[in-house]
Amino acid sequence: MRNSFLRNQIAQVILFYRRFTRNFGAWLRGTLCFAIGCSFLILENSQSFDQRFHLREPKPIDPSILILNLSAQNWERITAGPR
Repeated sequence: MRNSFLRNQIAQVILFYRRFTRNFGAWLRGTLCFAIGCSFLILENSQSFDQRFHLREPKPIDPSILILNLSAQNWERITAGPR
């Protein structure tokens, strides 16, 4: 009984090993391509993004844009009325 269980386990390990080694090349290529692609994106994006801001000319300010800076106290004073 115990001997057949051990043989069954060994057979399952051998089958797993055969399946893994048959597809190992595909997994290795996929992992390698993924790692190279991620490293390229990280290195490319971090350097060129800042460089583009330094190279471009300052954009003209649009006069139709209004920026308000309200503190919490001013906001409470504005919205304190009846609703």
